[in-house]
Amino acid sequence: MAVWKIKERNELVREFELRGDRQLHMGGGAPGASDVIDFANMASAGDFSDFGNLSAARQLVGGGANQIRSICTGGQAPGVSNIIDYVQIKSTGNASDFGDLTDQRGYLSGMSNDLRQVSSGGLDPSHSNIQDVVQFATTGNAVDFGNLTSAKALDTNSGSPTRGISAGGVLNPGGGNTNLNIIDFITFASNGNATDFGDLTAAQRSQSSFSSKTRMCIAGGQAPGTTKIEKIEIATTGNAADFADGIAGTTENGRGTSNNIKGIYNRGGVVNEVHQLNINAGGTATDFGDLTVARTASHAASDGHGGLELGILQRPSVTYMPGS
Repeated sequence: MAVWKIKERNELVREFELRGDRQLHMGGGAPGASDVIDFANMASAGDFSDFGNLSAARQLVGGGANQIRSICTGGQAPGVSNIIDYVQIKSTGNASDFGDLTDQRGYLSGMSNDLRQVSSGGLDPSHSNIQDVVQFATTGNAVDFGNLTSAKALDTNSGSPTRGISAGGVLNPGGGNTNLNIIDFITFASNGNATDFGDLTAAQRSQSSFSSKTRMCIAGGQAPGTTKIEKIEIATTGNAADFADGIAGTTENGRGTSNNIKGIYNRGGVVNEVHQLNINAGGTATDFGDLTVARTASHAASDGHGGLELGILQRPSVTYMPGS
C-alpha cells in the first residue's frame, strides 16, 4: 500500500482541478468582425453561453490555450491586426491586452502546449511563413519562433505536448491562389524552422482541426467543403489518412478544439452549428450544440486539448500522512 504525504496529496488534487472540459469560441465574422466569446462544457452536448468580449472585434484569428489562459492573436478587423489578448479560461469576463505579434496579420492559425502558444502563417497582405511565440505565464510581445516550410495562410493547427502541427493552407504564386497539401511540424520546446511531416490526402485550406496527445483530426475545408475527416499520428511522420465522416455541409473556417478525447468544431460558414467526434473511435460526427451568435472564422480553444499534459496517475491504494 502506498503512503503519501499531504504535499503529494495536494499536488494530485491540483492535477485533478487542472483537468479541462471548457471550450471557448473567440471572435469571428457574422459576417462583419465580431468580439463575442462563447463557452461550453465539452463533457456533454449542449448550447454555448456568453463568456465576454475580445478587446477588439476581429475574425480569421489565431490563438491557443493552456489550463489557465486562452489567447487570441491577430486577425482581420477588417484590416490586419497585431493584437494578442487573453482571458482566464475557467472564469468569465472580457479579454485583456497580452501584447503584440511580431507582424500584424490575419488569416493565421494557432497552436499551443502547456507553456507556449505559436501563431503561424497569415496575410499582411501577402502570404507569410512567420511563426510567432509567446509564453502563457507572462504577458508581453511575441518573438520570432522560426519559419514554416512555405509561406501560406488559412492553414489549420493542432498538436501534442511536444509537437505542433500546421496542415494545408493556401499561397498565391504569381497572384493565383493555390491550395496546399503540406503538413509541417515544430517542437514546442525549442525555437526553429518547421520540418516536413507529410501530406494531406488532398490539397485543402480553411480546415478545422482538433487532437488528442497522439492523434490530430482534420475536417472540412474550402467551400463547398467535404465530409472527409483525415487523421495523422503526431509522434511519427507520414501522410494523412481518411479516418471519419463529417456531417453533410461541413465547410471552411469552422475551427476546432478538444478535451483530448472528444473533438469539437464549428461546421463552417456563417452558422452557429457545432459538431463533435470521438478522436479515438472515428465514425461519423454528430451535433454538439449551437453558438450564441452564428459566425465564421472564430478561434476555438480549450483547457483540455491534446497539447496539454493532463494525465492522472492511478493510485489504487493510498494512505495520507502528515509531512512536507
